[in-house]
Amino acid sequence: TDTPASRSQSDDAESSRQDVLHYRRQSSLDEKKRQQRQSQRELSRLSELEELEWQRQQQRQEQQNRADLHRERTQQEGQQLRVKEREIQQIHKLLRASSMRTSTYSTSEKADSSLKR
Repeated sequence: TDTPASRSQSDDAESSRQDVLHYRRQSSLDEKKRQQRQSQRELSRLSELEELEWQRQQQRQEQQNRADLHRERTQQEGQQLRVKEREIQQIHKLLRASSMRTSTYSTSEKADSSLKR
């Protein structure tokens, strides 16, 4: 039963079987490549998102630093103002005390001069 016709049918069947195997292998390779490209896109997107998140964190940190610096400066300025106010109060006390001494001196001087007369 090994006739040329049966051999031809057998060769055709083998050829068809090889074609199907080749198609399946190619399809499998194509699918793997597609999945790799998809994975690469997802990794790339993830990397972009991580970069954006890092930038947002940097911006938040910079804003926080500016706010902290502003608060510190405001506190320092307030403290300096309080020191200046105390200095001014001290000067006023000294001026009042000096004015009182002058006034007392002036009064006692007048009393002396009236006694001399």
